[in-house]
Amino acid sequence: MDRQEFFQSYMDHWGITDVLLDCYVDLLTMEMMDENTDHNNKMTPMAFFKQLLSEHHIKCKEQQVFEDEIRQLKEELKRIRNT
Repeated sequence: MDRQEFFQSYMDHWGITDVLLDCYVDLLTMEMMDENTDHNNKMTPMAFFKQLLSEHHIKCKEQQVFEDEIRQLKEELKRIRNT
């Protein structure tokens, strides 16, 4: 697997879209241009993006657990019906 395939599989696994990556680049650019601004009282754009990404990962993990539970219940139901 080359680097491109690796990153694509990572993005697919976590549901990261090109739009999300574009947002990241925009926020990174904003943060670099806004380095001299006082950020003591507000969350930086990058910190905000990291928080959103973390929440997105948590939702993806929760969704995967939910889907796994549904699959297990379907398998159990199928097993019960066949006995």
